[in-house]
Amino acid sequence: MEKKISIRQIVLIIIAVVLVGVFALMMYIDGKHQTVQINTFHENETVRRKEESEYDALLLDSLQNINAAMDSSLKEIVFYGDEYLCEGVLAEEFQKVFDKEVFQDVNAIFGKSSQMVGKLPSVTTRNVEIHQEPMEEILMRIGATVLMTKEAFTIPADTSETEVVLADQYNHIPVFTRQPYIRFGTVTINGIDGKLKLSDEEGKYLFERLEAGEETYVEAGIKVYAELSESYRDGTPVLFFGSTRDEGVSQFIRHHKQILKHQNLRDDRYIIVCRTQSNSKLDQEMTKAFGYHYIRVDDDIDYPDLAERIYFRMKTLEFLDPVMQAVAQAEEELA
Repeated sequence: MEKKISIRQIVLIIIAVVLVGVFALMMYIDGKHQTVQINTFHENETVRRKEESEYDALLLDSLQNINAAMDSSLKEIVFYGDEYLCEGVLAEEFQKVFDKEVFQDVNAIFGKSSQMVGKLPSVTTRNVEIHQEPMEEILMRIGATVLMTKEAFTIPADTSETEVVLADQYNHIPVFTRQPYIRFGTVTINGIDGKLKLSDEEGKYLFERLEAGEETYVEAGIKVYAELSESYRDGTPVLFFGSTRDEGVSQFIRHHKQILKHQNLRDDRYIIVCRTQSNSKLDQEMTKAFGYHYIRVDDDIDYPDLAERIYFRMKTLEFLDPVMQAVAQAEEELA
């Protein structure tokens, strides 16, 4: 005898089927939702990476523009002087002031990107500091005065030392005070590289070629090329020689002009600092010769303050305009 299914059982079966269907539908909808979420995440991640890549490219473009402006307008700041440069202290203080005033805000933006590690813009300074020598000889070291052979001599084939007498175009024989080597770096005479050393005989020097070669006769009047003389000619010069020493005022000024003539100046971009009393003859003549490029300092030198004065004088003279414009453009584009 067949067992009949009750209405109650039929209802339960229908409910079970409906529940299974609803569950299946919910699982399907949830799966679709997760798929949409995953696709949306990938799309957002792709957009984010693209934007990040574009931003990094913009960062690098901005950095290149700033560096190009620095290179074309200032290149580097070269401090020429004597003991008043204080073993590089003035150059160091100037770099602090410059980087703070010009690059602090834009570097805060650059610093947020890992791509910019080690690439943040900064001004380059050089310290060409020579102690205890008259300016005539400092001019020879940096190439502002032509140094040449005063007498003919022969450079031997081997690397042994040979005596040489040197003079500038004014026939001044240098008496360099640094011992025992004259720190020109490499010196080239008649195409032969070597180094100079003080001789025991006053007014004479010893030339030692770096590599053996052929014996070479050198006539009087041959120019001597010093490595230092070509090193920093493209930089923006800051000159600081403490006083006239044994020179007269006019000669002191002429020596400054010789250094400036030797530099590859960009639109008269230079600064001259001099330690002298206010309204002294030297102060008046320096002002007349160099105008607003000249900065006077007192005997008690405050180097951080002097660094600020040099920076703001450069800014007033519009040396920094191309750099400031490049920085402002970068800040606007990267904001």
